[in-house]
Amino acid sequence: MTAIDAKLATVVDESRIALNRGSLAGVQEGDSVALYRTVEVLDPDSGESLGSVDVKKLNLEVEIVREKMCVAVVTDLFLADNEPTDLMSNILRPKRRKRVSLNPVKGDRRTVRVMVGDHATIDIETPEEVA
Repeated sequence: MTAIDAKLATVVDESRIALNRGSLAGVQEGDSVALYRTVEVLDPDSGESLGSVDVKKLNLEVEIVREKMCVAVVTDLFLADNEPTDLMSNILRPKRRKRVSLNPVKGDRRTVRVMVGDHATIDIETPEEVA
């Protein structure tokens, strides 16, 4: 597997985002995507930047591929605090995906705030792995 960098181009709907990499970069349907937010770390004394760290927001899977872009669907599931957590309830209850939004409602823990330009990595198969 090779990870290629991409950026969030737009939110397609509440469970899909478009990224700025496609088949020309080797992206295929079914590839795994991780979406991150970048946190800048500042020295509390000097205010100097110490660098940045990427924190994973969400896992997705590529669903549609075009030459220069792809659409990925959220694969992370959501479990509400007030729902039963016993084994049978988890098996029988329909699974709900997390949602994405540019402007989520405050307090909505099911919806992940995303921004155009958010960093993503797409795990693609290299030609040697396919053979």
